[in-house]
Order: sequence, then structure tokens, then C-alpha cells
Amino acid sequence: MDMKMLARVGALAFVLLAILATAIEFGREEDAPSSPPHAPIAAADPLRGELVRCQLLGEAGVRDTACLRAWAENRRRFMAPGARPMERLPQAAAPTSADDVVRKETAPAAITPESE
Repeated sequence: MDMKMLARVGALAFVLLAILATAIEFGREEDAPSSPPHAPIAAADPLRGELVRCQLLGEAGVRDTACLRAWAENRRRFMAPGARPMERLPQAAAPTSADDVVRKETAPAAITPESE
């Protein structure tokens, strides 16, 4: 068997394998989701439900006045003072002295003769 024939057999095997994989993939039945994953969240917060509805509208949501009001309310909630819970913010350690603050903020990235 010469190299040309071996290459043709290999190419034919590859094509047949690709056709078989395609046939198996098309033969699968997809499971339909029982409910959308955002349903419990939308029921708990009416604004969240409206935002989900606006998201499903797609490009038409930009022209919907209810969506514009919902987005404005969402921005107001997000940007309101105290909107972030304090427990999520990390506690910054207070510097021991003012000299430490200056060194940390102005220290070069490279090794200096002082530090050696």
C-alpha cells in the first residue's frame, strides 16, 4: 500500500467519522427546561420581574416607557447612598503612622539601595 492510498483511506475514515458524529448529534432530543431560572427571583421583587420582561423584549425595550421607568428605578437603587451592604466591603487596615502611608504610596517597584 503506497502513501497516496493510505492518505485516501485516512481521509475517508475521517469523513465517515464526522458524518457519524453529526448524525448522532442531530438524533439527540433536547430536554425543555421546566421553568425559567429567573422565575423565583422575579416573583420576590416586582422591579426584577419588570427588568426580566424588558430583557426579553430585546431591542423593543428601548422604546417601551415601562422599561425606561424600570431601568431608571434600578439605577436609582444601585446608585443610592448606602446601596452597598457594609458586610461586603473589606475592612481596610489603618496604617500605623503617617510615615508608613507615604512610603507605601511613593515606594518604587524596583529594589532601592535603602532596602538592601
